[in-house]
Amino acid sequence: MGRNQGNSIIGPFKVELGVKIDSESYCRLLNNYLIPWMEEQPLSLWRTMIFQHDNAPAHSSKYTTEWLKNAGFNNERVMVWPPNSPDLNPIENLWAIIKRRVYCNGRQFTNLNDLWSAIKNVSASITPTKISNLTTSVDQRLVKILQNKGCPVHA
Repeated sequence: MGRNQGNSIIGPFKVELGVKIDSESYCRLLNNYLIPWMEEQPLSLWRTMIFQHDNAPAHSSKYTTEWLKNAGFNNERVMVWPPNSPDLNPIENLWAIIKRRVYCNGRQFTNLNDLWSAIKNVSASITPTKISNLTTSVDQRLVKILQNKGCPVHA
């Protein structure tokens, strides 16, 4: 569900039950979803895009690093991300928003298909402004963490 450059969501994408996210399956997801999305974007985005993911083993493996290089994301275009840093990661804040909306008013789901449908609908309703606010506030969160001597920041 790509939107305007700099404030878009690519996804969400569902990992099928029983699939373990290892380096190969992670790169397959990137190849199946990120690359086609990128091919639809202006060349200026390719030139300025910095790829961010966390330090999960599948993300930081040699296999994934090599895949990213082959896809055009050399070291300067992949953000180095400190481990255990959810306060700095905009996706963690985005997931918190999605979870609150999916489960609003105590809503529960009796099957995975209904839950997945709700996640997709809520994700599609996230405005470009909200996404931009999450990504542009990283600097402010970094300052708060530094002021808090590296301890987590609670909103």
